[in-house]
Amino acid sequence: MTQTNPSPLERPAQRYRVRVKSHLDSGWLSNFPVVTMTAGYDASKAPVTTLVVGVQDQAELMGLLMELHGMGLTLLSVQALLSGQKRRS
Repeated sequence: MTQTNPSPLERPAQRYRVRVKSHLDSGWLSNFPVVTMTAGYDASKAPVTTLVVGVQDQAELMGLLMELHGMGLTLLSVQALLSGQKRRS
């Protein structure tokens, strides 16, 4: 029996919730696989942006995280979202 892996375009995207310190401009959305972007504040009133991104693999996720790092943003958290998990800010 031959088993083939689906191409990256055929595989469903894995979603992650990524939180960074700062508010991002909505123009940033066009450069990355962002599903939703929410700006808010943490308990200490510091600005926080929550992104839900859809990536095909770990390499794409790492590229996104490196881009955030290159922008000088502080990464607060990365959380894999389960299929069907409700998005929360």
